[in-house]
Amino acid sequence: MSRTIVGLDIGACCIRTVIGEIDSDGGFRISGTSEVPSAGLRSGVIVNIGEAIQAIKASIGAAEMNSGCTVTSCITGIGGDQIDSQHSNGRV
Repeated sequence: MSRTIVGLDIGACCIRTVIGEIDSDGGFRISGTSEVPSAGLRSGVIVNIGEAIQAIKASIGAAEMNSGCTVTSCITGIGGDQIDSQHSNGRV
């Protein structure tokens, strides 16, 4: 049984997707990749959400075509000075 892992890198110039599989022996095999020009981003900041969504969909779709897999979740990398995080606790 293999486990599929998807990586998505949202960069200032390109959006890249890689799909790989970990097999039962612990080996890793890349089954699909793609690279599309970034759209809707300027200096790593999203300035047009619609264009950014279309570019991300295009990158994931091309990698899916290369690999024959359907992506349901991914590990995403995005950087820039605007990225910030907060620790928060809450109850529902």
